[in-house]
Amino acid sequence: MDTRAIRCFQQVYEKKSIHQAAKVLFLTPQGVSRIISVLEGELQAKLFVRTPKGMEPTREGDYFYEHSRSFSAQLLRLQLGIQEMKRQQQGLRMGFACGVLHVISIGKFQEAAAQHPEFRLEWVEDFNENILRLLQEGNLSCGFCVGTQAPEGFFRRELFRAPVRAVVYPGHPLYGRDSLSLEDLKGEPLLCLNEHFSIYHNVAERCGDFGFTPHFAVKTMESSLIYQFCREGRGIGIDAAIHPVEAPLRQIPLRETAPWQVFFVCPQNRAEDTLFQELLAVCPRPV
Repeated sequence: MDTRAIRCFQQVYEKKSIHQAAKVLFLTPQGVSRIISVLEGELQAKLFVRTPKGMEPTREGDYFYEHSRSFSAQLLRLQLGIQEMKRQQQGLRMGFACGVLHVISIGKFQEAAAQHPEFRLEWVEDFNENILRLLQEGNLSCGFCVGTQAPEGFFRRELFRAPVRAVVYPGHPLYGRDSLSLEDLKGEPLLCLNEHFSIYHNVAERCGDFGFTPHFAVKTMESSLIYQFCREGRGIGIDAAIHPVEAPLRQIPLRETAPWQVFFVCPQNRAEDTLFQELLAVCPRPV
């Protein structure tokens, strides 16, 4: 007797029909009939009788159905328990989009995870698009991502936000301004993170809304190079306000851009996990 035979019996019992059960089970009616016949042979008891109203259970059929339900529930609990054990053995794998560790403390996460020795904490840092892909593939337990995008079926919560600002060197005509509009950047050589980062797309799309394509003179993977090249007078830097700015450079508020945001992302069915809630408790709160 196998679990498929029990499942088949339960469907015939509930539907009172071989044909209806076959549709649910994606089997042929002949296949369902054979499974029921084999099951009756193993139990040495008649489980159903055919009537004009459908498949009516015998006394033995009623008895078997009642007890098979508790067996099925217990089997499901066993399966879920095994899955949970495997999940714990695999450890807690966290993914951080590039730049997130400037504002999120991995040390605090390690302290929180230490309260749960059954978990083995692992973490990786990668481009935001790769962290989202790893989450979808099930290779990460949770992720700390930049931007509002999250895969379907995943929970997300905003943890941090910072404004996008222009970094200007002394002697530039815009150096003394209190704030800048995107239109002020038209024709200016810009120093920005490259296409792997949300801030690039944020600025490019918003400049398009104002009717022009921005001139990215430098597209880099290292935010520190934005400030180095700006000090050399190569252009205006674009960066989230998460790095200290040393004189004589100035970081000037840039209007009309969306903020740089960090989100916690995990599968929807794990959003209330105790460990995840403890991790979120040590994260900064958005203002």
